[in-house]
Amino acid sequence: MVELQLLRLMPLITKYFIRFGLFYFVLALFFLLISESGWFFDWSVSASFQPVYYHFFLFGWVLQIIIGVSLWMFPWSERAQVAER
Repeated sequence: MVELQLLRLMPLITKYFIRFGLFYFVLALFFLLISESGWFFDWSVSASFQPVYYHFFLFGWVLQIIIGVSLWMFPWSERAQVAER
């Protein structure tokens, strides 16, 4: 019950950042699994997936979650936009 009320308080852009961050986390785990299990299946191309894993992990998961949580914690209000002009 509390979780649903908490989700209603989140701005829509924050929800999208967190959802896409979790999506990139799953993708990063998939590419890590492929790159680390290459020796077992004798795949020569599996080592080339390591940069893809790092990219999805850092720019997908970490950065999206940081931006999403910071937008949630420090929302951009209309009054702040008017005050800057």
